[in-house]
Amino acid sequence: MSETRQGGTWGEAMLAGLPHVLFPLIAAISPIARYLKWVRINEDAAAMWALANAAMLAFAGVIAVMLIFAWRRHWPRWAASWIGYGLIVAWIAPFGLGGGYTITSWLASQMPTALANVFFFAQILFSFGVGFLMAGRDRLSGLLVALPAVPMCWAWIESDDIYSAIGLPLFIGAGLATALTAAVMVRSGHEQVGIRLALLINLLTRLPFTYARLYHHEYLLPPTTLEVIAVSVRNVVIGAILVTGPLWGWALWEQGQRLIARGVRRQADER
Repeated sequence: MSETRQGGTWGEAMLAGLPHVLFPLIAAISPIARYLKWVRINEDAAAMWALANAAMLAFAGVIAVMLIFAWRRHWPRWAASWIGYGLIVAWIAPFGLGGGYTITSWLASQMPTALANVFFFAQILFSFGVGFLMAGRDRLSGLLVALPAVPMCWAWIESDDIYSAIGLPLFIGAGLATALTAAVMVRSGHEQVGIRLALLINLLTRLPFTYARLYHHEYLLPPTTLEVIAVSVRNVVIGAILVTGPLWGWALWEQGQRLIARGVRRQADER
């Protein structure tokens, strides 16, 4: 596999970055609606849940349309961003797309615990498998399919634990930064540039979110300086491993194939 492929057009770069801009606006529609006074905090809870679910369902529909479009164009590189968000929507669908009480969340509540655990791990294996296959097809696609999970989905989860006045701007800012990262990856077409950008966006999002979650949390006591350093380093390292995970998985697969082929040749020579 060649390390460098032809870079994409500006249009393809924009398509790669677009879902990262849409996702935080959709996922955070409830606090945005409260801030803009579309709904009242205590009086319109049902309307807020309905808005959140409708927004996420609309996002799922946009993902489906874009994936059909990508399929008809023989899966260009920008499609990896949309595939990543498709996997995230598939993950959260059983629990209610917008976090509210939906048919899918009711089905999840009726599911036996053992079956729910099997389903959860099957989702994990399927997601890793998709990332692995995409990294084998094109290493930049392997990075792009991981960006919706790290940093975006991780940022979404952590933003719920941070005061909304801080968490919401951080989440939207992370989406804009990740969109720019994905666009530059597609536009450049260079694997090494993509790896550096993926590690950089992981660093630039993990540090502020870790700090905000430790110091602007509704429940946790302020940590010591040593604890902040330890947690920050841990989160950055975990994020770096996850965002480059598809590439590591494919590299280990290739190394294993080479070792097996070498062993077969050695046995043939001994005979």
